[in-house]
Amino acid sequence: MSCHAWCTINPLMKAYHDQEWGVPLHDDRALFEFLMLEALQCGLSWDLILKKREALKEAFRGFDPLTIATFGERDVTRIMATDGVIHSERKIRAVIKNARAYLAVAKEYGSFVKLVCSGRHAHANILQPFRIDVWAVSNGCIGTYVRNCVDVSV
Repeated sequence: MSCHAWCTINPLMKAYHDQEWGVPLHDDRALFEFLMLEALQCGLSWDLILKKREALKEAFRGFDPLTIATFGERDVTRIMATDGVIHSERKIRAVIKNARAYLAVAKEYGSFVKLVCSGRHAHANILQPFRIDVWAVSNGCIGTYVRNCVDVSV
């Protein structure tokens, strides 16, 4: 696969480019992970997010929305104290709120992936993780329901 200039920064970016970027996702947990990584990235570089990805994955229990939806104040404190994560309380709380919203959408549509693949959204490229525009979520690009319940105010 030919490489874009941004993927030559380091081996993590190269591996992400070659193995994940632009690859359609059909797994709810994996899609949730990418949406939350994008939300956590706001104001930061994707390179930094990739470097912190494993610590974030551990802190957020594998980015399992069912688990994250049960998080409370102790979990916020725990994540804030975790080495190697994004230490933004607003972003941590947004991930928790988004897990709850994600599950509500999944319940209504059968799964989040089913909604995205159903054509009920404006941008088919939402499944391309690197290109997900988290601000588009709040602007209704994947449905009014999502716009009203997903927190991107990080």
